[in-house]
Amino acid sequence: MVEAVLPQFTVVSLGTTHGLKPGDKVEIYQITEVRNKKDQVVMRDEKRAGEATVLSSQADKSKIRCEDGLTPEEGWVVRAQSGVTLSAAPDK
Repeated sequence: MVEAVLPQFTVVSLGTTHGLKPGDKVEIYQITEVRNKKDQVVMRDEKRAGEATVLSSQADKSKIRCEDGLTPEEGWVVRAQSGVTLSAAPDK
């Protein structure tokens, strides 16, 4: 999951324990929540927003650089390019 967005890089909640290393590519997915009248999330849609490259990794965090002018938001989903979900958006 995207945890922080800064001008120089983005921090995600995936790291070396998830198999990420510098140079790896990840995909970023925008999350859209559908809410009912009680403000409960009843559905989540994902839309692929773009790619990013891992700059550095710690055990459970990585710095990534987004490509093609992408500016993700906190809570968006991060996946390995193989399509396996490594992190999911939090419940609100």
